Amino acid sequence: YSKPALLWENTDYGKGMRDIAVKVLKEDFGITPVGDESYIPGVDRDYSAQITKFKGAGADVLLVLGEYTAGALIAKQNAALGLNAQIVTSNGCSNPQLIEIAGEDAEGIYVMTGYDPNDPREKQQTFTKNFLDKYGEEPGEWAAHAYDIVYLIKAAYENGGTTREALIDALHNLGAFDGVTGTIEFDERGDVPNKMVSMMKVEGGKFVT
Repeated sequence: YSKPALLWENTDYGKGMRDIAVKVLKEDFGITPVGDESYIPGVDRDYSAQITKFKGAGADVLLVLGEYTAGALIAKQNAALGLNAQIVTSNGCSNPQLIEIAGEDAEGIYVMTGYDPNDPREKQQTFTKNFLDKYGEEPGEWAAHAYDIVYLIKAAYENGGTTREALIDALHNLGAFDGVTGTIEFDERGDVPNKMVSMMKVEGGKFVT
């Protein structure tokens, strides 16, 4: 693909991803997006104006940087308006609801994710199975992060994190924590660098690694 268009939610999350995408496209591939548009999450549901612009610019791939409801509606409108660009989404779309809402228009979408329900490792398979048994669907990334957060807090509490300040210190001093989303270790800024990211594709109405 040589003509990417960006459609991103107008939040810190969406703008952060947009800025990185523009930078990487330029520095690593020498490509300038043919479209760069935003939307207001939870408010905008009609993306036809943006998609029509992308179609006119000849966009062949659409980077959707936001969450799954918007991602699903964008996929449906991408097909309905005949843009038919390959869709690649951010981890906010890593949720079974993307497929449920978009239906057949979700087919072929690529999704980045910090949690792959198809991960064959024992810890991950146990979590996926238990979640599936309880809720009737595979867990998305947010469910996996929420699960890890509970046990991170538990571990920090057991290491003396009984006040706000002590909890922050305990989290920083935990070292490498083995979660379902992978190894979690905080740097001095409170970020978790070097986390594994997987890529999934929607095939046959489900996420395939």
